[in-house]
Amino acid sequence: MTTLKKILLVEDDVAIAEGLADFLHQHPYELDFAYRGDHAQALINSQHYDLILLDLNLPGKSGLQICASLSADNALAHTPVLIMTANNQLDTKLKGFEAGAWDYLTKPFSFKELEARIKVLLQLPKPNSQQTLAFGELHLNAARTEAIVNEHSIKLTATELVIIGKLLEHAPEPVSHAVLTRALWGEDVPESDPLRAHIYHLRQSLKEVSRQIEIVLVKGIGYCLKHKLSHEDQT
Repeated sequence: MTTLKKILLVEDDVAIAEGLADFLHQHPYELDFAYRGDHAQALINSQHYDLILLDLNLPGKSGLQICASLSADNALAHTPVLIMTANNQLDTKLKGFEAGAWDYLTKPFSFKELEARIKVLLQLPKPNSQQTLAFGELHLNAARTEAIVNEHSIKLTATELVIIGKLLEHAPEPVSHAVLTRALWGEDVPESDPLRAHIYHLRQSLKEVSRQIEIVLVKGIGYCLKHKLSHEDQT
């Protein structure tokens, strides 16, 4: 007997929550609801969820605070979190990633894209403790979902783990946008381009701890890891 994946939907707008619930009930998921952030936190602390769909602006406790609490708890840090926000500003998305969100959707979004994101997040591979990849001073610790640079740790979500893993596998050669997108979302390519925000967040995180390695945009192709002194043009 197949165990249903359990999803927690956290949304304070009743009309939006009901619409999402009607859609999700058409799929083989077990669904819980919370309209307040503090109520969501109580559910998270008492039950196991395979995925959390999380609004940011919530009464009681914000979505960012919930993300941060998950990231700080070793038992919950690997729970996928998909942020749903009407704010399309890059700064808001980066704050979500920094707090521990795995992905985001900007409202309004189509049910088709929501379904694709849910499918991918539920199928992302678990960390592989045998995976050892490195490029210069950058080392990937897949078991702990982190990148290590000169004893500095960069905590990674599962989404970022896939991106860094692909870049390290091919470093210093570029990895195409299509290959990275397919590694994350398969054939269900998102209608938006969330890869850019993930890359930007990783670039900023790496920049804070490394003077030698950076993620570079290769125009018309994709991205690669490079030693900073190995090229002249900054992108």
